[in-house]
Amino acid sequence: MGQAEYEAFKAKLREWMEAHPEEYAAFEESMNTRDVAGCQAVLLQAIALIPQYR
Repeated sequence: MGQAEYEAFKAKLREWMEAHPEEYAAFEESMNTRDVAGCQAVLLQAIALIPQYR
């Protein structure tokens, strides 16, 4: 991923975060827990959506 692609990704992510504050807050909370459940849930979702990620 080049710099321009990375900047476009960051802008798109920022737009989503601003448009979905409750979902982002829930995501952030799950990432900040002391166990690995939140990270594991994200990983499993990524694998389900993008099988090549394995």
